[in-house]
Amino acid sequence: ASIGRRWQPGSMIIRDAKYWVPLLVMTLGSRILEILQLKKTDLILHNGVLCLTIGITSEHRVKNSDSKRTLPLPQLLIDLGFVEWIHSLPVDQRLLFPSPAGGADIAAIAGNFGKQLKTLYRRLGIADWSEDFYALRKTLSSALTRMITNDEAYATWTDTN
Repeated sequence: ASIGRRWQPGSMIIRDAKYWVPLLVMTLGSRILEILQLKKTDLILHNGVLCLTIGITSEHRVKNSDSKRTLPLPQLLIDLGFVEWIHSLPVDQRLLFPSPAGGADIAAIAGNFGKQLKTLYRRLGIADWSEDFYALRKTLSSALTRMITNDEAYATWTDTN
């Protein structure tokens, strides 16, 4: 219905941090803080593939040096208009998601944002209080591990049969 009442039916699709961040975490498996620190310049074309760079510049706070990476942008996000959304942001806006960071200590940003999402999900009737935002990363990781394990089991089966 509006940005302040997005849990109520309406004709608006509000594409902001609460829309894009969960999709980015689910499809990339990145940490919420890594996503909340993304800048417009982190969207790059690498060998003809749209990618996001995470932790490459010194401005980004990442868990460790192995967390610095370039990830291909999932087709789902391209289809949902993520690239067009980035290009539509004001010229003087550097961060993709400036509002979650507004005035907060860097360590508190992810926690505060996760609480906001949990409240929104509760109002939408899709909250699971036994799961937190971190579960999005683990769900992707578990699904990818299952796929690899199943592929390896299939390859072993086909080699022996």
